[in-house]
Amino acid sequence: MEACIHDRKKLCSDIEPGESHVLECLKTNLIRLTRACQRKLFHKQYIELVDNSVDYSLLAICKIAIDKYCILSDLHDVLYCLRDHRNDPGVGHNCRSLILKRLAQQNQDYRLNPRLKTGCKMEINRFCSNIISKSSPDELLDGKVIACLKKQYLHNTLSQTCEIEIINIIREVSMNIELDPALFRSCQKEIHKNCFNALDIHECLKINFLSKRIDDLQCKKEVARLIKESEADIESDTHLYQICLSDLKHSVPMLLLATDIN
Repeated sequence: MEACIHDRKKLCSDIEPGESHVLECLKTNLIRLTRACQRKLFHKQYIELVDNSVDYSLLAICKIAIDKYCILSDLHDVLYCLRDHRNDPGVGHNCRSLILKRLAQQNQDYRLNPRLKTGCKMEINRFCSNIISKSSPDELLDGKVIACLKKQYLHNTLSQTCEIEIINIIREVSMNIELDPALFRSCQKEIHKNCFNALDIHECLKINFLSKRIDDLQCKKEVARLIKESEADIESDTHLYQICLSDLKHSVPMLLLATDIN
């Protein structure tokens, strides 16, 4: 791709050609690419993420996992099945890594996530249309529409169908910070400075925020938003969820029993 020659030299010069390795490198660095290369790559990503059956890297690298867990799934949207099974023991490291890359790519632009685009169509038109109208059709939206929908989730204004998709994204982000483009980009300095070796980067950022050790204003805003999302959905706070899991298992059945009695 001529539009990406400069980007390839700058970001992927150490990648050996062949088997789509260079292309995967460019996709991973999407937000760092020149506008011309972004446009070229966005079109290709759109085709692959809307129809997984033409994503040859995903089908090849995850063949064993697909045969084991997703044999009944339509190849056109097999990524969703792989997402649900990515932590199962039968999913290899390379496949799991690629699944996370594809999910991160989806979160960079709502148009790359077919289920979200369909399930949240009404909410996107109602709450986020100004973001779309200010952008050109081939411009990467960099997670802005998804961030808009997350804000509406906190205000409890989403339909059930849309809410399910947003909760899925929030929970995915809790396991991998790179799935949240706005948070990951805004807190790069903070992550490298204070959380680089942390087992849980999200928890590290939250602690530093509450201790007032984060200087960058935009990073502060993103971490504050992360905390609000965690409060709205306990499963998106993996640290708190694990601590409280035994209490939840005990309390919820008791609550249901009390409800039945009354």
